[in-house]
Amino acid sequence: MEKNRAYSDWWTKNRYHQPSDEWDPKLDYENMAKEVRADFLIALAIAVDPERPRWNEGDVLGKMFGANAATR
Repeated sequence: MEKNRAYSDWWTKNRYHQPSDEWDPKLDYENMAKEVRADFLIALAIAVDPERPRWNEGDVLGKMFGANAATR
């Protein structure tokens, strides 16, 4: 997984939205699919929870979305 992450980081930095931004067989697409499913399940759990997420005061998300953040 660490190897895939390092290559993915390199690809994002050097090829993402570049002329060379094409399908690459070196990436572990099965692992990427697992990560996407996990992210989806986390987002779904948050979305269906009747209680709104609470943010830790002082962290980045707390500053953006916490009780004292400006309403949008």
